[in-house]
Amino acid sequence: MRFAVFITPHGFGHATRTAAVMKAVSDVEPSTEFHLFTTVPAWLFEQSGCRNLLIHPEPVDLGMVQKNSLEVDLPATVRALDSLLPFSAERVGRLADEIRRLHISAVLCDIAPLGIAVAKAAGAEKPKVAPEIEVIVC
Repeated sequence: MRFAVFITPHGFGHATRTAAVMKAVSDVEPSTEFHLFTTVPAWLFEQSGCRNLLIHPEPVDLGMVQKNSLEVDLPATVRALDSLLPFSAERVGRLADEIRRLHISAVLCDIAPLGIAVAKAAGAEKPKVAPEIEVIVC
């Protein structure tokens, strides 16, 4: 089975939760492949015991821009969101083509709305993407 995994890079909580899911799936089915669409550093997944990973560096979400660990920078967040949203049809189409080319069987998103848009562009019907692709949202 091949998963396309879209993970928000905002903090590492979403990534560590998704890494735990991927590791659990790999423990049951070691041949499972994970194509990660994220800007989360690869070391986080590798140190979590995940295997069969291919990282596709892709900004899928940003959360909030922070001045430091406690302060949110709202003007910078708005500027960053303006550059990311709405998702361009070209970008969504390119990524939908990529998950079809990779023969992805399931799309897993951890609050990364781009993954949902891509899954739908690849043929999503709630909760399916094409006949053989399921959308899973955490």
